[in-house]
Amino acid sequence: MIKPLLEKLTPYFSYPIVWVSSGLALCLLSLCITISSEKRVTQLEEKAYFLQKRKNLAQAKEAREEKLLSQLKAADPSYVESQIESLQFLSPEIKQLQALLYTNPQNQTASSRLKTLSGKENRAHFRQSHFEKVGTVGQVELTLDRPVEMNGQDLKTFLTRIENVSIDGALPRSGSPYLVIEKFDMERKVLPSKEESYLVRCKLIKREYLNE
Repeated sequence: MIKPLLEKLTPYFSYPIVWVSSGLALCLLSLCITISSEKRVTQLEEKAYFLQKRKNLAQAKEAREEKLLSQLKAADPSYVESQIESLQFLSPEIKQLQALLYTNPQNQTASSRLKTLSGKENRAHFRQSHFEKVGTVGQVELTLDRPVEMNGQDLKTFLTRIENVSIDGALPRSGSPYLVIEKFDMERKVLPSKEESYLVRCKLIKREYLNE
């Protein structure tokens, strides 16, 4: 069947246009094959890049999770109480009030202000709520039960102890659990003494490892 077909086509091979057309057809076929191959190679390269990127993201996520778990396991269960709630704020003003009362013990305004700043009323005290447990990790909300007055340096120390990072010379402490600031409000308070003071309200999320 093929032989008769070739015999019929043989006369046409004597025409140059047939050879030119055949050559063009072969070139076009070769070009199509090349383009298809290049497109396939590009697709494979893009897929390899995507897979490598996904692998890098997965490794970075795993590293973050391992770092977080290590931090949670090394956390001090009493960190909030010992490193944050123990902070005394507005020390410069306290010293000024003490000096004023030394020379004028009858100054009731200074005496009342000193009592407020020196006592528990102006200490950060957190109320716990909404405890949740996921596997070996516990989560709880910590909310300041009343606004606390601080100056600029107090704010740096306070935030450093919460975020576990150095802020303008204020250094973090070891044993920090994983604390996240969920809400933070601050307003400037105008004092007769012109001392710097801010009224702070905040809510934290604390995550810690449950050693059961």
